[in-house]
Amino acid sequence: MKGRILTVVTGLALVGVGFLLGSFWLQWRHASLADGGSPASVRGTPVTLPEGFSSRARVEVLNGMGESGAAEAAASRLRDMGFDVVYFGNASSFDHERTEVLARTRKTDAARRVADSLGVDSLIVRPDTTLYLDATVVLGKDWERVLARAAAGDGGAKDPGPGGGDLLHRILDRIGG
Repeated sequence: MKGRILTVVTGLALVGVGFLLGSFWLQWRHASLADGGSPASVRGTPVTLPEGFSSRARVEVLNGMGESGAAEAAASRLRDMGFDVVYFGNASSFDHERTEVLARTRKTDAARRVADSLGVDSLIVRPDTTLYLDATVVLGKDWERVLARAAAGDGGAKDPGPGGGDLLHRILDRIGG
């Protein structure tokens, strides 16, 4: 009986080793056929769209304020304005004081359109070639005030210029007014 159990266990071990070796061989063969590139080098290559591929800005919206449903509502607002919102969800934390738009490419035109459309003064250039985006909107605790200013016609229609918005709003945002 012991001999039979030992034979079965050995057979199963050999089948498992054969399966692993076959899996490694198939993976190696697949990688060697992929235009000379290894899987690691392919993963590290940034993906960029050809010029003029899409005229719609690709945007993600992150809730950095902690209010339930805020990112979804902002994403809906941006979609109504004609932007291509590809993701909405939570930011890494809920302690963002100011709503910010991050430009994800070196060309900031699309991110500037997003910021101006929302009435957001803060535009930060933070390119990330691993993201397939033009802009990231991080909603801060001032989001309700940003919406109120935009609804009153005070946001979105002005060109904040290099200073990043008019001085009065920046001061009021700092002191919580």
